[in-house]
Amino acid sequence: MLNDTEHKNAYIEAKMKQFKLVDMRTQYRDIIQEAEQESLGYMDFLLRLLELEDSGKTSRRTEKLLVKAGFDSASSLEDIDYSFNPSLDKDKIDELGRLTFLDNRENIIIIGPPGVGKSMIATGIGRNACRK
Repeated sequence: MLNDTEHKNAYIEAKMKQFKLVDMRTQYRDIIQEAEQESLGYMDFLLRLLELEDSGKTSRRTEKLLVKAGFDSASSLEDIDYSFNPSLDKDKIDELGRLTFLDNRENIIIIGPPGVGKSMIATGIGRNACRK
């Protein structure tokens, strides 16, 4: 026979499933225990739950975008070896990595001879865009 707490947990989990609160549903009991141990107030408890869900949703969204983008490699702008090609402008590449051109609705064109790192730069910028 289910007690009152078990009924409440079943209801909470059903509602979290209905609202697609994946991370909350799997971890809310742990967060309740932490809140009790740390004597968290209601606001801090709720904030912790929301941060957990937000973090999980952001992570899943980023992963879906990266898969959908179909990048050939896992290159990032941090992986660029500037000693390999000293003519690369690190400041310019860092600026492109901040994606301000997207906010300004500008296009970019990456040109150069074969083997200088154009694809790696483009992939790094694309991966940053997926994380944004």
